[in-house]
Formats: sequence, structure tokens, C-alpha cells
Amino acid sequence: MPFPEICIKRQSTFYQFLYIFHFQEGKAGKYTFKGKTGHFNLRAINKKISGLHSQGVHGVWGWVDDENQMIQDRDEDKQLLLDTPYLHTTFLPRGERRIDDLNVPKRKLKFKYELGEKFPLDFYYPESLFKGKPGFISSPWKTKSFKYISRAVVETPFRKINRRIFSKVGY
Repeated sequence: MPFPEICIKRQSTFYQFLYIFHFQEGKAGKYTFKGKTGHFNLRAINKKISGLHSQGVHGVWGWVDDENQMIQDRDEDKQLLLDTPYLHTTFLPRGERRIDDLNVPKRKLKFKYELGEKFPLDFYYPESLFKGKPGFISSPWKTKSFKYISRAVVETPFRKINRRIFSKVGY
């Protein structure tokens, strides 16, 4: 394979955190690359792509070439798909309180009341989760509240049905 134009990272669903002890089902990922659908992230871009620039707004923003074609829609033979796990923490809270998260644009769309799959008991959590943190960042080791779990029990089946029938990518 010649030097790839882009490197796409396929997230193992193990690592699409809903909260620290659970992960989102693989069917929730709706991005498609090289004929595969799932949770994907663009991780590296060859800066020699002609006319490379960013385009679009949050939720549909991306990298395009001189013909305004999204780079992931270019020749698949020039794409490298890595199918190795890594942590993606988009659903974890960012603020000290829920109201702080709601003040961040589009953050409300990221918060999920959903029961996920359980991590294996021998899952190796990264060392960074054990390190010190500023006081305003809550512990990642807290379990979800009864209120959260109760709501998630109700919402999870509907989320699963919805993503199988009315799926879309972006916001």
C-alpha cells in the first residue's frame, strides 16, 4: 500500500464510554468507512492532499480537498483503517455539575441516559484515570445514581429501537 492519505481509527465498542463501567453497543456507531459501519474517528491526515482545508459547521464539519470532497470519501485504496481499541469519552460529563455541561454548546446532545454493555472484570483501565485531578472534576469511579439508572432503564430500549430504524450521522 502506498503511503495513506488518511488514517481512520475504528473504535472498539468496548471503549465508547457511556460512563466508566459501561460502553455503548456497536450498532450505535453510524459512520461508514471502507464498507464497514461503526464508531470511527479520523486520526491522521496526509497534509499533501491537494487543497486540504476544513469545511462545514459543528456536527457536519470535516476535512475536504481542492474539489470540496470529504477526504474520507476519496479513494479507499489510500485509506488505512486501524481496527484497534482506544478510549473515546465523548459521553462522560465535562463539568462539575450537570448544569455546567448544559452550558456548553451541543453538550446536551451528548448526554445519554442509556444502559450499556459491562466491561469485563479484567478490563485494564488506563493509568490516567488513576492520577490526581483538579477538584472540580468528579471521580470517574462513581457509579451512576438511582435516578440515572431508573431513567436509563426506561430510555435504553427506545434508543436501541430508534437507532435501528431512524439512524443518521451527525447532529
